[in-house]
Amino acid sequence: MKDLSLQSRRYRFLSPIAELPEALLRHLTEVDYFNHDAWVALLLNPDNDKDFEPAGVGRYVRSEDDSKRAELALLVVDALQGRGIGKILLKQLAKAAQSAGITCFDGVVLGNNTPMLSFVHKLGGHKTSVEDGLVNVEFPLENILEA
Repeated sequence: MKDLSLQSRRYRFLSPIAELPEALLRHLTEVDYFNHDAWVALLLNPDNDKDFEPAGVGRYVRSEDDSKRAELALLVVDALQGRGIGKILLKQLAKAAQSAGITCFDGVVLGNNTPMLSFVHKLGGHKTSVEDGLVNVEFPLENILEA
């Protein structure tokens, strides 16, 4: 969380939280690689291959209502945004989700998160609804994998 601006935290968690509550941290770290999967991007130090820093994380959680859909979340540290890390994470998640029988990702984006809404559009996603400043989006996995 230390490498995330207040705005990035607001965009990811829909509020500017300073620290992750224990229950949320537990939820984010308890993956089963089928219904709940996560990928972490690491930035390696070129002078020391044992030294690395988190660059981003992406995850999906299968919907309880429709087993072919999953909620998607992506986060890239501020200093590395716009360099393709989110796209790499999204494609890896799409491959894993497709193997698990998922066909579509859903997500919620703050209406003023222009970079993410542009990212959604570029990678074959689209808005499904807008309510109270929140934009619901969906990404068919086939669009992600072809992008």
